[in-house]
Amino acid sequence: MRIRRKSKHKYLSLILIIMLVSISTIFSVLLLDIGLNNERYVYDDNKNGFLKTSSPLDPSDISLNFSDGTDIIALYDTINFTIDTSSFSNVNYTHMQITFADGTNRAYPNMLHIENTNNFTIAYTPEYDVPTGIQYASFMLYNESGELINDHTTQKAFKVVSNYYSADFNEDELYLDELLHAQLTIKNVSLLEINSWAVSIVNSTQSESQNVIKVFPSTTEWFNITIDETDFTEVNKDYYIKVDLEDSNRGTRTTYFSFKILNNDPIIESSTLVFSPSEIFRSTSDNCEISLNVSDRETEAQTLIVYMILTNPLGIESENISLTQDTENTFKANFHIGPGNVIGNYEVDIQAQDENNGITSYITSIIVKNNPPKINGYKINDQEITQGISILYGRELTFTFNVTDIENSIDYITVSLLNEDGDWFNLTRQYSTNMELEIRTADLLTGTWLVYISATDEDGDTTNLISDYGLAPQQIRIIPDTLGVILPWVSLIIGLILGLLIGVALTYRISKARGDSKVKKVKPTKRKTSKRTHKRKSEVSVSEKKSEKKSEEETSEKERKETPAKRKIKRRL
Repeated sequence: MRIRRKSKHKYLSLILIIMLVSISTIFSVLLLDIGLNNERYVYDDNKNGFLKTSSPLDPSDISLNFSDGTDIIALYDTINFTIDTSSFSNVNYTHMQITFADGTNRAYPNMLHIENTNNFTIAYTPEYDVPTGIQYASFMLYNESGELINDHTTQKAFKVVSNYYSADFNEDELYLDELLHAQLTIKNVSLLEINSWAVSIVNSTQSESQNVIKVFPSTTEWFNITIDETDFTEVNKDYYIKVDLEDSNRGTRTTYFSFKILNNDPIIESSTLVFSPSEIFRSTSDNCEISLNVSDRETEAQTLIVYMILTNPLGIESENISLTQDTENTFKANFHIGPGNVIGNYEVDIQAQDENNGITSYITSIIVKNNPPKINGYKINDQEITQGISILYGRELTFTFNVTDIENSIDYITVSLLNEDGDWFNLTRQYSTNMELEIRTADLLTGTWLVYISATDEDGDTTNLISDYGLAPQQIRIIPDTLGVILPWVSLIIGLILGLLIGVALTYRISKARGDSKVKKVKPTKRKTSKRTHKRKSEVSVSEKKSEKKSEEETSEKERKETPAKRKIKRRL
């Protein structure tokens, strides 16, 4: 029993919950429906927010002076729309909007307020260009703050009919000097009977300000005219064929058919375009001139605006470079590409604009080149090199350079030496201000070497000093140090000669000393001898004396001859 009671209570609770949820849902829907019927929220772009609006106009609040189903004849019939705004508060002004049969819209602001009432009215006559068929009018109500206070979905329908009026052009957009051909068609397809019409060309549809340009005979059906600047003084402008339709009962009404006179854009004569010089290098000042001819059909040359825009290889555009009038149709400008700009192919966009905002563009390109380094001179061992120099073998060659570059981007310097045997010696160093480059002659062969100097910048351009500075390439003559080579041999030979002379002198003195000692030992002694013996001895003595005397004379003569040599040897020793 308890289980059955629990189940029964459980089912009752579930039923009550379902009933409460259902009642709450129904009540919420009713409240939402009431709120939606009483108030709506419409987004107004002009106020950038949601504006509180009331219900739309009731169709019974809109009245016309025509009964429903009445055909309104364009140009001739006028509709008076009147709306009653009593159901809205704080209505300050109203607008009317018509949605035409072709889907286009047109607004008619500021409907007229009828004094001492809540009514606003507007008189509307379908224009000449209104399409025939069913049109729809709607109305917008605004308060003093300019806020829209109604939903303008309520529309009033009316039907517009018209006779058939048309103008067929060969072209409805033309330039000066071209031929305008127009074929007019006037057909009575409504209750109106148009039997006569007047045709003219005017510059406006506003009758109070329009100027009549040409007048054609009555009931003209077609015409041809040439568009010339005498009659059509303005370009980029609409002109109108004005047709005054005459009805004997309803009077005259006017319809318009428009055509447009276009502006001729300026003409850039590309064949006259010249860049001078033909090669363009980066520079800190104007070093290039552009010249070309530009003309215009409607505009004097002095009123043309001509300029060019340069776009570098990275896609960065320059500021406009203006070209000024030089002669009648010739325009020129001087310009330069600064050192900080990249080299390569630049796009040149030349544009010409006339006073009627006609613009012509012509695109070409130029190549902007890098300035190679300039070698103004160099020195070797602080000597200006205008002719060859000589240097002893073993000494050093110190090079200093006077090198400039417009872009200040010198990368390295190379010195190349070429000897008579066709052997090269190259030395490269990174460039720096006041740099010195040293070459040891001990690393070179003796003889004549030609000097070649080159400078390379960061863009890879190299200037070679071959024949454009002084008498370059100059010569360096390396003289061999022969004294140092033969000096040991000279010293050896001198030593040998001195040793030989000393040996000869010593030998002579020893020999002389021995000869003197022998003479002293052979002195004669007194002894008794026979007369014959004495006589023989006397003869021998006389001959010995002669021989001794002769020997002494020879010795004296020999000593006399040898005496200078001995003195010479003594001086050298």
